[in-house]
Amino acid sequence: MSDKRYFTIVLPLNDTAQAMIRQESSRYQLRAMLWSCAAEQMKALLGKTCSMFAPTMKPAWCDIPLPFGVALGAVEPHEFLMRYFYAQKAQEDEIHARVKRIEAMGKTVFTKQLNDHVEMVVMSVNMGDPDLCREMEFANRFFRGDITAACGLYYMGLNQCHVEEDMEKAILSSLDEYAVCVAELEA
Repeated sequence: MSDKRYFTIVLPLNDTAQAMIRQESSRYQLRAMLWSCAAEQMKALLGKTCSMFAPTMKPAWCDIPLPFGVALGAVEPHEFLMRYFYAQKAQEDEIHARVKRIEAMGKTVFTKQLNDHVEMVVMSVNMGDPDLCREMEFANRFFRGDITAACGLYYMGLNQCHVEEDMEKAILSSLDEYAVCVAELEA
């Protein structure tokens, strides 16, 4: 079980949770409740992505340990952002690797650079290839919001593995309404 990965869940906070944040004495209990909610969602990963998971109090890339691995945006904005951006980068890297694996299984038929930012590539693929089908099915599950296809980042309130730029801006501009929970998954 040497293969360990981090899994981050962005949790929206309801009015009760936001009230608990304002009371320092309630924050530990709130973190436990949020970890419980995140763990309930992560149960779907057991047997598919990992054999067990546990909260990560202090990931290597963060400054301070937090109970239950939960960073409250209203209280620890720096830690929230550190945990979030690490997960986002890991997700982008995994998506890029996934696209490269799919591209490697096909043949390029046509390529055209439409502008500085957009390149159109037409490929032919053998849909009889089980490896390709597995990669394509996994990618489809990711975009349908299946947590078992997430690349280490999941938006619980939205039930999505990925959000558009405007939704991400909305989350990052209202950190007091969110928390992030980081868990360590073991193979």
